[in-house]
Amino acid sequence: MLARVNSQRLLARCRTCVEAVRVVRVIKPVCPQRCAEPRWQDFLALSSRSVTKSAMATPSPEEGILDVCDRLSRLSTGPFPPVAPKAAAVLVPLFEDESGIVRVLLTQRSPNLSTHQGEVCLPGGKKDPGDADDVHCALREAQEELGLNPQSVQIIAQLPPFLSKHKLSVTPVIGRLMTIDALTPNASEVNAVFDMPLAAFLEDVPSHTYKDAHWQGIQYRLHYFQYNNFLVWGLTAAMLIQVAQHAFARPTGFLELTPGSRPYHQLFFNGERLLWQDPQKT
Repeated sequence: MLARVNSQRLLARCRTCVEAVRVVRVIKPVCPQRCAEPRWQDFLALSSRSVTKSAMATPSPEEGILDVCDRLSRLSTGPFPPVAPKAAAVLVPLFEDESGIVRVLLTQRSPNLSTHQGEVCLPGGKKDPGDADDVHCALREAQEELGLNPQSVQIIAQLPPFLSKHKLSVTPVIGRLMTIDALTPNASEVNAVFDMPLAAFLEDVPSHTYKDAHWQGIQYRLHYFQYNNFLVWGLTAAMLIQVAQHAFARPTGFLELTPGSRPYHQLFFNGERLLWQDPQKT
């Protein structure tokens, strides 16, 4: 067999509901010759569990994918000036599940990669010389990592770039997935693929924690979201907090920033040191 599937049944808790979760486990092919292309069905196992939901569990009409995309489409489509000499882009893939809940697709990186081993992230990577723009970069990387057909993604908007811990200028490109049935994850890069409710990045729940940190004299707040065996934190969490606030037109239920500090996405690196951007430019 080219792949082994390890499916798990998970429960996600938020202040309004307990809902079924879908998780995808990706294992590297055991055949060194890669004698046949693995199908997405070989990698994918969906497990669902019927659970009791409160009356609040059904999403309100304004929280469906159409309204979310409408709000996000009012944001800029870019391009934005980079916040560091080296640039990258990530795709924020949104879709609506059978219950009408807007979810975001995330990946866990392979433990064999040279950087960010085993970390949860959005599909994406560094810009290549052949990338026309950030959208092209994000779609190309998503195709390389997940086999995601660029034609199946409706680009909605972009956010201003965030500065990564490796001093990369990373632009979030928000897209709606029209289908996810034909994904073929690259097992050399991706260890797992899973999705979680986008609104989870607004909830003040025990699975969310934070840590105040300093980076070359700059104070900022790191957020952590535990989702079963997956930990979404740092840059990815900061991006999704921003996306969720724009998508649902409401603030977080927790204090996003350290008192007296500025948003993380206003940082930039001039090639020598970290600085704060002019808020009017972000």
